[in-house]
Amino acid sequence: MNLLCLLIFYNGEMVGPGLLAKKVWGDYNSSVEDVAQAIVQLREALNDDNNKMIEAIPRQGYVMHARITDQEIDENETSPNQKKIWFAIAAALILVVAAYFIWGGQ
Repeated sequence: MNLLCLLIFYNGEMVGPGLLAKKVWGDYNSSVEDVAQAIVQLREALNDDNNKMIEAIPRQGYVMHARITDQEIDENETSPNQKKIWFAIAAALILVVAAYFIWGGQ
C-alpha cells in the first residue's frame, strides 16, 4: 500500500528504485530486484497486465500513469450483501434481547 501511495504521489514522474526503497522500506539496502518484485505484485493487484499503469524506465525507475478521481458514493445505495449483513445483525440482536427477557429476567 505504501508503494502504491508513493507512486500515486509522484504520478507522472519517474521515481528511482533507491527512493522507493527508502520511502517504502526505510532503507537503501533493498535491492533493485526487491523493488522490481514489489512492482510485479502491485501490477498483479491492479490488473496492470500490459504494464501501462506502472511503466518501467530501464535502469532508471518507474512512472505511474493513473488518472486519480474523487468518486462520490450515494450513501442511500447499499449492495445486496450489505443488506444481508445488516439483516443478520438485526436478527441476532433481536434473539439476544428476547433470550434476555425469557431467561435472564428470572
